Amino acid sequence: MDIPRILKALADNTRMQIIKSLLSQSSCGKGLARKTGISEAAVSQHIKILKEAGLLSGEKRGYRMHYSVNTDVLEEVSEFFSILAKTPREEVCNTGQCSCKNEDKKEGN
Repeated sequence: MDIPRILKALADNTRMQIIKSLLSQSSCGKGLARKTGISEAAVSQHIKILKEAGLLSGEKRGYRMHYSVNTDVLEEVSEFFSILAKTPREEVCNTGQCSCKNEDKKEGN
């Protein structure tokens, strides 16, 4: 899983709007264009980025491709942040090993 790529894909408001829309119901590019108020070509570019990040998958239905969110990827990202948030912190400054104390002495503080 490429966390930076996923986060970059999600950092755009329009792509987040597409993800939110697709979480409730799969849709084709034309439907997403109507919901987001942008052109089908613009939707296509956003979908490309979301697919490259692994966030979307597509299924051909008739003449159109319908997209849905890979919720397992969202769950993996959520788990990554949960683990990250629980990372224990060391209070280095209290142990006397902090480099900022040496910086303070150089500056005369």
